[in-house]
Parts: sequence; structure tokens; C-alpha cells
Amino acid sequence: VGAAAERLRLLTEIREQAHRIQQTVDTVPEGVILLNAGRQIVLANPLAREYLAALADAQAADALPPGSVQLGGRPLEELLAPPSNGLWHQLQIEGPPRRSFELIARLIKEDTKTEGWVLVLRDVTVEREIEQRMQQQDRLAAVGQLAAGIAHDFNNIVAVILLYAQMSRDAKNLPDKVRNRLATIEKQTQRATELIDQILDFGRRSVVERRPMSLLPFLKEQVRLLERTLPESIKIIFDYGSDDYSINADPTRIQQIMLNLAVNARDAIPEDGGNLLIKLDRVRIRDIELVPVPEIQSSGQEWVRMSMSDSGAGIPAADLPRIFEPFYTTKAVGEGSGLGLAQVWGIVRHHDGYIDVTSTVGQGTTFTIYLPALTTAAPDLAEEVTADKEPTGRGETILVVEDNEDMREALASSLITLNYRVVEARNGIEALEIMDRQAGTPAASEQEQIMLVFSDLIMPEMGAKQLARALRQRGLSVPVVVMTGHPLGKTGELRDAGVVDWLRKPSTITQLAQVVARVLAGEPRPA
Repeated sequence: VGAAAERLRLLTEIREQAHRIQQTVDTVPEGVILLNAGRQIVLANPLAREYLAALADAQAADALPPGSVQLGGRPLEELLAPPSNGLWHQLQIEGPPRRSFELIARLIKEDTKTEGWVLVLRDVTVEREIEQRMQQQDRLAAVGQLAAGIAHDFNNIVAVILLYAQMSRDAKNLPDKVRNRLATIEKQTQRATELIDQILDFGRRSVVERRPMSLLPFLKEQVRLLERTLPESIKIIFDYGSDDYSINADPTRIQQIMLNLAVNARDAIPEDGGNLLIKLDRVRIRDIELVPVPEIQSSGQEWVRMSMSDSGAGIPAADLPRIFEPFYTTKAVGEGSGLGLAQVWGIVRHHDGYIDVTSTVGQGTTFTIYLPALTTAAPDLAEEVTADKEPTGRGETILVVEDNEDMREALASSLITLNYRVVEARNGIEALEIMDRQAGTPAASEQEQIMLVFSDLIMPEMGAKQLARALRQRGLSVPVVVMTGHPLGKTGELRDAGVVDWLRKPSTITQLAQVVARVLAGEPRPA
């Protein structure tokens, strides 16, 4: 009786110890598997069972004989050996959903005899996604920096071509053939401008003039525009609720997002037609487990979520990680530059937002954009109307400050054709000398008085911001307008320096005329 009681006590103690071990293993935040010498699973915690089901469709009681079982497409025998690089084996499931795992195996030995293995599995899907996004951001930043470096010289060249082409096109008695050629030059220079703008957008180097706006009426107008421009075989569905969808954004850039995504959807949908679903809602993310994009923090911030789903061909899993890279495209040569989605990515990030994409080959693709919501409702934006006419001057004198000789001559010639008098300076130092001479010597007539300074932003010795500050320090109230091929950055710094308006290179003669007329009339830059 005593021996039986002792055996029962020992058995109970062993069972309790086994239970405690199982409880301990179950609380480990990784998948833990114990294999015996015959590859039989003798212990696996809940996470391990979940991971095995995904990697090999194996249950906890299954044996894992060598050579017949693969985890994540790799033979078990290979995974039981030390990896050739690093401490962990890397495993991948293409999905959907796509998942990434790390596995490490340790041998259990008694003397020289193999007793089994301990395997540890980690789900590193989120970490890999963050790494890929960070690498992508680094690549975009590098290309954006390069783009910003070449943008100034490139835009100077294009600006000169554009201004001379427009001036020549409007000359009298010009043969129609020559006029058409000049119109083609103008059209191509504008296309070149759009390309450099796309590069600056994805590099987050472009000017974004954000203001409070209600996204719902804006998107309603954009949907009406898409209904007129997309093929009739594509049915557009706009789904929204009764929430407030106020954000702080640049309407022109939001329109560019919509257009780029819609064009991509159009190209993906077959010729016999399909659906394009645009959804708008407002969400608050409180739980870290529910964060849809890894970079979003679960701080309780509210987001306006805009998604566009098409019923097109879908994007292969191998292409998904690269779709936001500049110049990466799956389209045929001549059918796309690969800049559209890169531009979308840059604009979204420039608005402190995030973008996510899901896709299934043969079923379609969904792009989801999260933009920070405003706590107070924003007014609806009235549709802006831009005049087409070129207002002319009344002989007022304008000081043109530009270090590039060809650009300076093109600007001067353009202003002269608009009925202005022009004085030229090569940099801010020369401009100050001219203004000092004028201040010391009253002009013979009111027309000879310099009424406006039109200056390049960045020049040797002294640029536009330093020039504007120096003029204010001298007590001179002449307005300063900046024209630049560089990304403008924070326009508030220009206003603080005394700059009243600005113009991007290249700009058309019409845009030039409108800015000069507006400033001379004392009108503020439109918000």
C-alpha cells in the first residue's frame, strides 16, 4: 500500500510539474515547439500551433518526418541545422495575407545521443513591413534630394524655352506651320514641368499650400469629373456617411491623388467594364492591434479615411512592395512613367497622412488613405476660377533680379511685351545698389520709379529673402515677388522676410502677367 501511494504521489507531482511547464510555455510570447528524436511534437504552445497551421498545415499531435514536411517552403531538416547567415532562419508565406516568420532550432542531447529539438517561431510580419517602408522612404528621400538638386537648373532651362516660345507664337504675320511648331514646343515644356513636379511631389520637396477644407463636397465634384472622363463601361460608386470630413490639405494635391488613382484603376479594369468604389469615412484608432498601417500610432487620433477600390486585374504579390517606387511600372513601354503612385505616396506623406494597398490578382486593388481629421468643421471650398487673359501694364518700372543671363533676358522681354519698363540686376547686391541710387536721386517721372522687385530666390552673394529683408531695413516698401525653380519649402519664411507673392519656374506669360498686375494693384495672394 505504501509503494502504491508513493507512486501515486510521484505521478501527481509529475503531472503538476508538466502542467506548470505547459502553463509557462503557453505564456511565452513566441511559438515554442518541442520535438522528440523522431520529429514527433511532444509540446507546443498556442502560438506555435497557430504558426504551424499557417506554415505547414500541421497540428500539434502530428509527426514531422524528415524530408516530407516543409515549413514556409523549406525542408524541416534544413531548418533544424544552424542557418548559414545570422541566428534565425527566415520563412515567408506569400499569402494572402503575406506573412514573415523567423525560426531557431536548438538540439537537445544526452551525452552523445540526440533526444530532440526545441524550436522557437516568431511572427515578424509587422517588423518586416516597417523595415520595407523605412527602406522605401529612404530610397524616396534620396531620389527626392537628387530631384531637388536638379530642379532649379532644369526649371530655368524650361522657363526660358516656354517664355520665348509663347512670345514668338504671338508674333504677327507668323506662318501657321511655325505657329503650330511653337505650340508643340510650349506643350512639351509644360509636360516636362509636370514630370519635375511629380518628382518633387514624391520627394516631398514641392510646395503644399494647405488650408482647412471639407473633403466631402470636394470629392463629390471630383466624382462628377471622373464620371465625365472615365469610360462609360466603368461604374463609379461613391459611398459616404454623415460624419464631418474636414482636413487641412492642398486641394490641388488632393485632386492629383484622385486623378492618379483613378487612371490606375481605369488601366486595370478590363475593356468590358467594371466597378470603381470610392469610400469616405471617419475613424478613430485606439487599439494598437487594430492599426491598419504600422506607422500609425494608436493615440486615439481621428482620421479621415478615403479608399478607392477597383474590380481590375489586381497587382501580383511580388510587385506590391515596389509600387510606390519612382519609375517602377508594370505597364508596357510608353504607357506609363511609373511616377503616378510615387507622386501619390509623396503627397499623402506631405499631408502627414498614410497610404495602404491591398490587392488580389484577378479580383482588384484597394488603395486606402488616412489623413488627419480636423476637430472643427471646415468651410466648403468654392470653385476657383482662374482668368485666362494677360493683364498688361501702364509703363510701370520693374526691377528684375536674376543671375542666369538667359532667364533674365527672357523675363525682361516678357515684361516688356506686357507694357512694363524693366531694369535688370544680376544679384541682390546689384539690386540694392540700384534701389539705393533711386532713393538718393528722385525719379524724373513716376513711371521711372521702381514699383516692384521681381527676384530669383537663390543667387550668388544675395538671394531674394536677404534682399527683401535688406529693403525693409532701409525703410523701402517696394513689393518683392519671388520666382524660383527650387522647391519653395515653407512659404511662411518668405512672408516673414517681406515677400508678398511668388511664382514657380517655369510659368507662362499669362501667370507672370497676373501676378505682376495683382501685386501692383495691392491685392493679396489668394489663400
